[in-house]
Amino acid sequence: FEIIGVGDAMRRLREGQPLPARALSITFDDGYLDNLTRALPVMQRYRAPFSLYVPTGGLDEGQMLWWDRVIALLAGTSRQELDLADVGLTPHPEIVSLKGVLAPASAERVLDLLWSVCPATGGQVITELERALGPARGLTLDAARLSPQQIRDMRREGVEIGAHSVTHPNLELTDEAAARREMQVSRQTLENLLQEPVTGFAYPGGRMHRVAQRLTRELGFGYALSTVSGINAPDYEATRLRRIGMPDAELPDFRRAFSLALLRGLSDTSLRF
Repeated sequence: FEIIGVGDAMRRLREGQPLPARALSITFDDGYLDNLTRALPVMQRYRAPFSLYVPTGGLDEGQMLWWDRVIALLAGTSRQELDLADVGLTPHPEIVSLKGVLAPASAERVLDLLWSVCPATGGQVITELERALGPARGLTLDAARLSPQQIRDMRREGVEIGAHSVTHPNLELTDEAAARREMQVSRQTLENLLQEPVTGFAYPGGRMHRVAQRLTRELGFGYALSTVSGINAPDYEATRLRRIGMPDAELPDFRRAFSLALLRGLSDTSLRF
């Protein structure tokens, strides 16, 4: 493969220029600090350009992303169990364990439910979780985000920076006006920070629908990335580019996922990151 940045590839296509044979782009979402401390040195070693999509809410304060806040609350509490109905996540009582071998499954259940409610309700639930569970005790969560200055530093190193919303909501459950604000404000924030146009957008969690696709066009984004697994053939949609996600597993699992996506060229909407 010949590695090329997403923005560069889309610019070439718009201008009618051919892409390299077997063109490949590498992307990272969410703007964690390890994109700078771990990923960047490796990519520079192999002279591989990449693109980074950053949610802008809480950047100045270094605030954890909402799912990391929830994970820290669940992992750091002294409580043994939680009734999800008490925090507004389920209509009927559902007791989940917060300790022992069932704790990871409980955290996954809570996060899945939070993705399934509108962002306003999700914010209320997280507030209720903070009230019910109290501050995390004796836990250090390795979830530091890039600072504004570090984002500028990465851009100076040649990394393409794209928008990724403000609060990282589920755009499928966000009304049109709120979705427009999320997309527009995140882009404006990054453009003010970098003093240059921002042309790329990545749908938070890959959640998207036709309204979000239309908004990317209306707001002037050059392209938008989904998490639908597969390759982008000549009939690609610029507002719904496919990606092949990296499984949270060993390298052989990624090789299998990557090879399978190339071979079949089919959608797999179950893969999200």
